Amino acid sequence: MKKIIKKNKLTIILGILFATFISCSHQQNTLDHLKLRENILGFQALVATLPYPPKISGIIYGDAHLENFVLLKESENLYPNDFDSLKNAELLSDFYRLLLSTEFVFSFQKHPTLSLEHLKKAYQNGLVLKSVVPSNTSLPLNSSALKIAKFNKRKEFQRELTAEELKKIQDLLHTEAPHYKITSSYLRVKKSGGSKGKKRFQIFMSHHSQNLSMWMEFKEQEIKSDEILNSFKTYIANNYFNKSLNFVLIDNSLYLKRELETFKKDQVIDMDLEMLMTNPSLVEKEFLALGQFHKAINSADTINLLLNELSLITPEIMASNLEFLKKSMSKSSIEIMKD
Repeated sequence: MKKIIKKNKLTIILGILFATFISCSHQQNTLDHLKLRENILGFQALVATLPYPPKISGIIYGDAHLENFVLLKESENLYPNDFDSLKNAELLSDFYRLLLSTEFVFSFQKHPTLSLEHLKKAYQNGLVLKSVVPSNTSLPLNSSALKIAKFNKRKEFQRELTAEELKKIQDLLHTEAPHYKITSSYLRVKKSGGSKGKKRFQIFMSHHSQNLSMWMEFKEQEIKSDEILNSFKTYIANNYFNKSLNFVLIDNSLYLKRELETFKKDQVIDMDLEMLMTNPSLVEKEFLALGQFHKAINSADTINLLLNELSLITPEIMASNLEFLKKSMSKSSIEIMKD
């Protein structure tokens, strides 16, 4: 009897130790994912030092990780959702960034359905498939009272807008929303993340006569070339769901305008780690969406060169590059802060 009790105790202790190990492993993976999410420039520098560095350059998304996509319920398609980091660079740096994000969150060894070859194929499919334009993406008509409450709740006041900043924004919005007036505004600066230090103008507008309102955000961009700007404008016009996107130049910096409530709440789902962990099949759709984005914003010649480069990349090459990136990012000492 005593032997049975001792054996049971040992089993319980081993079970607790194993559960603790799994929990710590999961926490470390989540921390590594956050490091990746916060560190864009550090990752981009690593790409050039890969054992098998990518060669074909084009316009990249710049911040491809698992949580930077949205799912549109009606079509079940996924779309990129953050464009602060568009730039000219090696196209496959986006692919490897999303691959590393997947490895940190899932671990390919524990999820054989998320194989390197399988996700590469999904990305390739995106490069050859035409992007589907979603329908029925009209803006919600929430009451002004509800929106202003949300606006104030998220308020991180930095300073008031200058007269020049406010006039440039008013001039742009006057042509797009002539029946609205700006009733509240402020500037906030990102304290963390890939766009740390970037300015964000928050604008609240109310309709002159109806109980309608719009919450606008103007995000400072890294875009420096007309080629990227023109390609992105074409992408917005032809492929992307958010027709409210536009640009304005303030103090020689380019700002992307967007409406913060583009969809009805029951229309779109923001990707988060919890949702992805319970629906791993969504990861494949993200790789497909990344390929579609690259195709939409780059020339046909560039995409053909990229497809040729991909055809030469074996699972062994991907695994070697991924292992290098994983070790390098895990060793980084970036401070993790939530915005």
